[in-house]
Amino acid sequence: MRAGQSCADEPCIKHLLTLGREEWRIRRSPRILGHMKQFLTRLIFPCLCAGVLFWFHTASEEGRRGEQQIAKTEKLIKKAKSELDGLVAERETLSRKVALLRAQALDPDLLGIQARKMLHHSHPDELIIYLPTGSVNQ
Repeated sequence: MRAGQSCADEPCIKHLLTLGREEWRIRRSPRILGHMKQFLTRLIFPCLCAGVLFWFHTASEEGRRGEQQIAKTEKLIKKAKSELDGLVAERETLSRKVALLRAQALDPDLLGIQARKMLHHSHPDELIIYLPTGSVNQ
């Protein structure tokens, strides 16, 4: 409202806020609707931008390729690598045992002793003494 004008000439916002519903419909003007449209336009754009930014943030944290999924994948990789290290060590142990069984490295007397020990066979002149399993370091 400009200087020299009264509320009777043109409705002002302060006066319109005190009006009832029916009086509001009668007294509203295109200028007030323009202000409301401008206010809503200025409100909607920042809200939409904030919503889009929130969506991107949530997707970067919890999405298929988000930080939480990357942490889970890295944990699985560490677990698989530790399992691989264990399997590699077991393979090396078995390959050493296989190398000892080759004809060049095999001692027939040692082989006979080990076979009799594992099969629980003995010659008639041998004496076998059984010890508790935890008492001898192998």
